[in-house]
Amino acid sequence: MQKIIFFVGIAGTGMSAQYLESLSKNISGSDRIFVNENKLPIQNGLERYRNYLFFQDVSGISSQTEVLVVSTAIENTNPEDEKALE
Repeated sequence: MQKIIFFVGIAGTGMSAQYLESLSKNISGSDRIFVNENKLPIQNGLERYRNYLFFQDVSGISSQTEVLVVSTAIENTNPEDEKALE
């Protein structure tokens, strides 16, 4: 089972995610600005590197999540933090 580095607020930490992906790390992440229609350039750029992207709703956190990287722009009450601690 491959472990994943999950970025909460990946649109703000996208360069770090892209760097780790270049080192062949498994990356995924979420951001509140992501939507399926009318994707933003940062979303398209991250998806180009095979990253799995989610809206910030805990759906991306799984038993494969090994490391959680949280942007400083994310509130302490974010449910993804709580889900990762389970």
